[in-house]
Amino acid sequence: EFIDDLDGDGIPNSFDLDSDGDGCFDAVEAGFLDPDGDGILGDSVDTNGDGIKDRPANVNSSGRVTSGTGYSTPDDLDENGVKDYLEAGSQAIIDLQPIENNSIPEFSNFDLIVGASSDAVLNYQWQVSDDCETWTDLNESPALMITGVFETKDKAYYGIELYAVRDIENLNKYGITTSNGTTGSSPQRSLNNTSLGAGQYYILYGNSSWANFFSDENSASYKSQYLNEVWYMSQYDRHNIALYDQTSGSWKKIDVVGDHTKTAAGSDWDVAEGWLYRKNGRAASTTYTADDWNIKKNEFSFIGGTSTNGNDIVGDGYPLFKFSGPSEFRGVNTDTLTIVRTPLS
Repeated sequence: EFIDDLDGDGIPNSFDLDSDGDGCFDAVEAGFLDPDGDGILGDSVDTNGDGIKDRPANVNSSGRVTSGTGYSTPDDLDENGVKDYLEAGSQAIIDLQPIENNSIPEFSNFDLIVGASSDAVLNYQWQVSDDCETWTDLNESPALMITGVFETKDKAYYGIELYAVRDIENLNKYGITTSNGTTGSSPQRSLNNTSLGAGQYYILYGNSSWANFFSDENSASYKSQYLNEVWYMSQYDRHNIALYDQTSGSWKKIDVVGDHTKTAAGSDWDVAEGWLYRKNGRAASTTYTADDWNIKKNEFSFIGGTSTNGNDIVGDGYPLFKFSGPSEFRGVNTDTLTIVRTPLS
């Protein structure tokens, strides 16, 4: 920088805590930490051990700060070739707020629009909250989701039902985990290398004779796959289920059954010789909400686990391949959030 003085305040950039004069310290704009907000890299230090921080930083004989971590390549978040600390930023101004109250027919599409302006590059992230205090980022809805789980008496037949919201070229980009506790950031097992069309189902089973329990298994188009993880789910009560997606390059969790901070065995979502099924219109979510599911515990406890067409005999049979109208979030990182097939509850 030599004697450059970007903001013309008479202080060379090399000594100026805010080189571009935009009100944001260079240390922060460069992507480093300044916990005490004094514009100097790192936190203040306590030089004599009395519990009072009495020096902005420790430096060596060359003036390099040794009490903070930095000196790597500074940020250029908008990738325009100019480091952010040498480019005046601009606060985002909300020009158009989303409409607060809307009349929406159930399962119709709905757009939420926000207008914003700034001299800097704008990035968007739509969020959702139940109390307007704690907010969670919305994710773009995945092409594959979990729609149901069933387990017959004595754990004879059991399966996980998946549903393709959109065409999927290669299911090998998706994976599954079953657990009695937490689930990790990547799946225990990938799915088979096969395609799945929008509206098709995919059954993950642990016993190849599972269809014997149903009379309507050919009522919809489906494919199936044996997985050890489904056998483990039933035999060891691993009913915390996670579905993963690798289509963007790295694994990410896209849908779950169960609260994975809690033990699955004996939980409300442990079907216990019964079933659970996602309510029509509900979207995939990485947060388990009991109201999104119909749950029938012990529904199969009084009929033989391998009974031919046993599902037809019980009072509330498993609704095999009956899911429809999944809600979707599209445009979560744009100025327009589209909710496809909006559910009313």
